[in-house]
Parts: sequence; C-alpha cells; structure tokens
Amino acid sequence: MGESTFIDLAKRQLIINKITYPASTMSRAFRYYKKGFTMCQGEMKKIVEAIQDMPKINDDENDTNTEAPSGDGTSDFFFGID
Repeated sequence: MGESTFIDLAKRQLIINKITYPASTMSRAFRYYKKGFTMCQGEMKKIVEAIQDMPKINDDENDTNTEAPSGDGTSDFFFGID
C-alpha cells in the first residue's frame, strides 16, 4: 500500500502501482469505472503505453493454428490474467 491509498479510496480514484499484465489491468479498470471510480489521464497513459509495449502476435501463427488447443487449454485462454 502506498502513502495515499486511503485518500485515493476516499476520492474513488484509481492509481496504477505496477502493470504486470496490461490487458488485465485495463479490464480491471473498466470494472472499477462501473463502480464509480475514475482515473486521471496520466494513469490512463500508463496503461496505454504498457499495452503498446506488449509483444505483438504474428498473424501467420494465428492463421495456421485453427485447431482447438490441446489439453484443457487454460494456459492458452488465461495468459496474462492476474
């Protein structure tokens, strides 16, 4: 917890501490928006930049992999969700 955690909660504002999985962070931010929280432009910029820095998936790999994943497939579907 940061020094201003309780102040941020009282103001219902989202502050980014660490972005491990950018897509999950953005998804979580949307959930909190629905609960009445807000985020300043600087914090939004952190998420956008983290998403832009994510490794790109080669389109050729996606075209050749049309079969369902082997095994239970949870590692393919839940990659990057924290």
